[in-house]
Amino acid sequence: MDIRVVDEVCGGSSGEDYPQRFETPMFRDVFVEGDVAWLVDGSHLWRVALDAPDGPTREALVRLDGHPVALHRAGDYLWVASVEAALRGYRVGADRSVETDDPVVLFDGMGPRVMDVDGAGGGLYAALGSAGLGIVALDESGAPAGSHRLPVPGFHVGVHATKDRVFSAKCDAAQVYEPPLGTP
Repeated sequence: MDIRVVDEVCGGSSGEDYPQRFETPMFRDVFVEGDVAWLVDGSHLWRVALDAPDGPTREALVRLDGHPVALHRAGDYLWVASVEAALRGYRVGADRSVETDDPVVLFDGMGPRVMDVDGAGGGLYAALGSAGLGIVALDESGAPAGSHRLPVPGFHVGVHATKDRVFSAKCDAAQVYEPPLGTP
């Protein structure tokens, strides 16, 4: 008998039911800015005040399209990675509310999944599952000024960016990329 352990992210990633694996009620990612945190749980975007005397307090709970699994704040935008193959940019108001009516949508249909997003050096980097890495140049407001895909092998599930390197976690390996990547 051959027994293999396969986690929710790496096993069967091309299946129709793959996105439903992320509906588990657990936080997937958090981005903290000052006294507020935004969190995603596979279905919702949470805004949490961190300065309440009795501890963190939920200020807002918004249902987002798809299955949001990662987020990054850049300028006036909160960028959310969704397992259904889209990176969505939502404008953030002065009161830190998130406008969900008309998001900027990138990498929709470019690959099977958008698994993670991180930012550095004036841009965003997205883990696009088997489609490689997404690279987005941002203007001063955090809006996209251009984007492209770097078709590198493997199933990319995580990404972390610094000013001079991009680290990608794949299901079976980790990789470090150095510019030029067609950098933002």
